[in-house]
Amino acid sequence: MVFNSVGFFIFLGIVLLVDRLPLGWPQRKLNLLLASLIFYAAWYPPAVLLLVATLSIGYFSALAISGAERIDRKKTYLILCLVMIFGELAVFKYAGFFWDNFAALALAMRWNVTDLRPNTFLPLGISFYTFQVASYVIDVYRGHMQPARSYRDFALCASFFPHLVAGPIVRFSDVYPQFKDPKRTTVDELSQGIVLVIGGLFLKVTLGDAIFAPVVEAVYGASRLGAESGLNAVSAWSGIFAFAGQLYCDFAGYSICAVGLARCFGFRFPWNFRAPYGSTSFSEFWTRWHISLSTWIRDYVYRPLGGNRRGRARTVFNLMVSFILSGLWHGASWTFVIWGAIHGLIVVIERSFRASRLSTLVARVPALLMAVAVTIIWALSLVFFRSSNVNDAVYLLGRAFSSAAAANVQRLLPVVFPWQIQLSFAVMAAIVLFHFLARQKGSIALLESLSTPVRSCTVALLLVAMFITLPEKGHVFIYFQF
Repeated sequence: MVFNSVGFFIFLGIVLLVDRLPLGWPQRKLNLLLASLIFYAAWYPPAVLLLVATLSIGYFSALAISGAERIDRKKTYLILCLVMIFGELAVFKYAGFFWDNFAALALAMRWNVTDLRPNTFLPLGISFYTFQVASYVIDVYRGHMQPARSYRDFALCASFFPHLVAGPIVRFSDVYPQFKDPKRTTVDELSQGIVLVIGGLFLKVTLGDAIFAPVVEAVYGASRLGAESGLNAVSAWSGIFAFAGQLYCDFAGYSICAVGLARCFGFRFPWNFRAPYGSTSFSEFWTRWHISLSTWIRDYVYRPLGGNRRGRARTVFNLMVSFILSGLWHGASWTFVIWGAIHGLIVVIERSFRASRLSTLVARVPALLMAVAVTIIWALSLVFFRSSNVNDAVYLLGRAFSSAAAANVQRLLPVVFPWQIQLSFAVMAAIVLFHFLARQKGSIALLESLSTPVRSCTVALLLVAMFITLPEKGHVFIYFQF
């Protein structure tokens, strides 16, 4: 079930009705847990076993860590837990990647091992719930929180269906306390949640699927043909900017839906995006984009490595490791490794630049121009994020900076028309401008500050736009693959 499907809204309606029954809080929490497992099982039932296994390892490991008196025993339990849950992640998500690279090396040595490639499936949302459980166990080890005593409450917090398959990566310290006291959703909370879900679906369905996706698929599909595609610079740039728009609308749309759905049940989830395309530097950008992952990497990778406390060379190393791991978290491919390394280098260069005399000149550049520059560089880096392989990414970037006079319109027209390219440019520009204007207050807070009549009219317009632009074939959320 995806949020933009009829089946999900039937499921949601049933869960909301059951939650309103005159039942005790323990029974209602059990109902929400069962609903979350059913939601996850709708994709691939056997994957529920892996989810439950990961949750069980985290739950009992935290209890063992808390109960151990010696620090070496606590550390042993922590290491065993992390080895098991990250071992699962490695097997199901990265085994094929590592084997393909080993097979390529073996082939160079005239060994043929391709027939021995492991055949695994990628469980939905495995990166999200693995990181959630890992952060919980580490926080218990550090003494930042007490372990959960109720397996039901722990499992519900980790697997609650709004955030289960594509985040945000919730921290137990932020969300778990909310499950202790009984929740009865107020009319205001329910209306806020519904408005957020509609807003998130508008980003996904109307902007992401209807406006940006056709351009992205046409351009990236043509880039796979190489020189035969006939792509010119304008076509290449249209696909590059369209994917930057699609990725934001798709992922931020899901995250807003998750926050809204949680609010429908009386819970508060953290925001995962805060007007990222209004950022005037990449250091600022990473405090606004996929916030739950950025802060996870900061707190559980960058700072434990030493952060910026051990000299300049070590800081550069720590930054590069953190960003490369962030890239690998997104996918088992060299394109994601390169994408992460690019952003590590950018942040390192920014830090060095701020310490130089030239920083005073940059400070004089209008903030809006800096936001546009950051967005352009971000969009270019996403070519590696979206491309199937490094060769396709290099080719598309080459086309973007080529002097080719014309595109092979006969190849592109069956999929995308010139007005769609123009519209995608215009909408992307509007998003950047809106984010820049909302960067201080936040785009969601800006919308929530609207009066009730204006908000109602806005919601009505969003619904009309969604029905008008509803694609014949819906697209699965991009971050489901991570």
